Amino acid sequence: MFNGFRPIFETLDPAQFNRLTENILQLIQGDERGIGPILRDIDAVLKLSVDRQAALQTIITNLGDISKDLGGTSDQLFYLINDLNDVLEPFEKQADEFNRAGADALPVLRRSVSLLRYIENSVDGAQLPLYDVASRTTPGTPTIMAGLSLIPDLVQGMRDALIEEKTAPPTAYECKNGVVKMPGIGEVSFANQDLVVCK
Repeated sequence: MFNGFRPIFETLDPAQFNRLTENILQLIQGDERGIGPILRDIDAVLKLSVDRQAALQTIITNLGDISKDLGGTSDQLFYLINDLNDVLEPFEKQADEFNRAGADALPVLRRSVSLLRYIENSVDGAQLPLYDVASRTTPGTPTIMAGLSLIPDLVQGMRDALIEEKTAPPTAYECKNGVVKMPGIGEVSFANQDLVVCK
C-alpha cells in the first residue's frame, strides 16, 4: 500500500499509516461504514506530505495495484479508487489556472493588507472603533449621532399622529407671533408631546 511513499514525506507516522491500512482492509472485507473513515485517514496522512498531489497519486496507484491483486473481487475498493481519482483529476487539470489566479491575486491581497493595517492603526482602543474612524473622517460625527438618536422618538411621534393613539389630551400652546402651519403634515407628536413650531 505504501510503496514509494518515503520520498514525499518529511516524517512518517506509523500509527496513522497503520490506521489507514486497517480501514482499507475493513473496507475490502465489506465493512459497512463506507469510505468515510478512509478519507479521514488519507487527509491526516496527506498533512504529513511534502507534495500532497504526489502522495494522493501514489495512494491511488497503490490501491489500483491492490485491486488488481484481488482480481477485482472488491467492488468497494474499486469505488474508492474511482472516487479518489474523481477528486484528484479536476485539480490536476486546473493546477496551472490555480497558480495563475494566485499570482494575479497576490498584489491585490498585498494592497488590501496594507489598507487594513492602516485602518487598524487609525483606530484607537479608547473608543468604539467604528465611531472613532467616523469621528476622524467626519468632524461632525457627534452632532450626526445626536441627531440619529432622536429618530426613534420622531418616528414614534409621527406614528402616533397617523393612527391617532395619543396618550394625553391635546394641550393648547400659544406663541407670541403665532403658530406655523406645517403643510401636508398636520399634527405631529414628539417624545409624547405635541410638536408646535412658532413663527
